[in-house]
Amino acid sequence: MSGGKSLLGVRVDFHSNMPATEGKRFSALYRSLWPVVYKRCRRLLSADPLAEDAAQEIFLKVMAHLTELPPGEDTARWIRRVTSNYCFNHLRNQKRRFDARLDLEWEPPPFTDAVLDRDLVRRVIDSIPEDLRVVGWLNHVDELDQHDIAERLNISRRTVVSRLATFNARARRVLQSL
Repeated sequence: MSGGKSLLGVRVDFHSNMPATEGKRFSALYRSLWPVVYKRCRRLLSADPLAEDAAQEIFLKVMAHLTELPPGEDTARWIRRVTSNYCFNHLRNQKRRFDARLDLEWEPPPFTDAVLDRDLVRRVIDSIPEDLRVVGWLNHVDELDQHDIAERLNISRRTVVSRLATFNARARRVLQSL
């Protein structure tokens, strides 16, 4: 394919799917944000193959919504949010599939610090209602300030402050009970 770019060893011809300027924008986003997306996926999913697959899926979403993305740092925030949501959905769906099949021959992976940390975070996150969980995640993981969270969720800053305080208190209680 002429004019193609190599993405994870796959040749992609941007010119057949999108105008050249969009192809250049996608290439720039991919080069600058791939490490961030992969690192977040790796941290949340704790497996290199899963993280690579997730990052590829996320960049397919980026490509699909490229013309709708805001410029600059808002694009990076959107991609970080999509990454977090994708990984949380994957973990939730994986848990549902596991719970549904009750595989008695399954052996848990050896416990390492990473597995214990992921399990601990999952217990805390699963025990907190969605509205608080989202605010806590955006603040603690995505490192957004209260104003940005309020804008993103279309709620007041005071509501963010209240939900964040409640999230922190509940997370502390869960951690103390373990």
